[in-house]
Amino acid sequence: MADWSDAVKKKGSIIRRAAAGGGMKPDLVADLKDKYFRALDEMSSMRKRFQRSLDEQRIREQMVVFRELLPVLDSLERAIQAEMRESNAWLEGVRQTDALFRKKLEQFDVQPTPGVGEPFDPNVHEAVDTVTGPIHRDGTIHAVHEQGYVLNGRLIRPAKVVVVKTV
Repeated sequence: MADWSDAVKKKGSIIRRAAAGGGMKPDLVADLKDKYFRALDEMSSMRKRFQRSLDEQRIREQMVVFRELLPVLDSLERAIQAEMRESNAWLEGVRQTDALFRKKLEQFDVQPTPGVGEPFDPNVHEAVDTVTGPIHRDGTIHAVHEQGYVLNGRLIRPAKVVVVKTV
């Protein structure tokens, strides 16, 4: 990249010297200046496109990693729910692990999808069952079987939810 930059600078100085010495027609000088600045703009655009491409690739790679880690979080949630009634020291350890894992997800901007009481959104929720009755408003989430998550506004996986359906 430095070679290209140096070449462009060198060519620019050649154009300036030739124009100053009167050895080139003004139309040719203007044309060369135009081409020079277009080349600089194109290089800048290419750098930006390349950076965007790298950022997109990084996000895709992160999504693969988090998709693999989320079952661990699901397992911790099930262990906590199964042992809520017992007071065991290991349960406190599981809770601390759960809290730590959630904090790490938050550091990477992995956010949970909306949960109980929120409106069902097919873009981030997967309805696995429905319930009837006046529990919540029609079309809202009654229960979450498996939490969904998004990374930088992109869905990693949808939440598996039970949706309220009024009769």
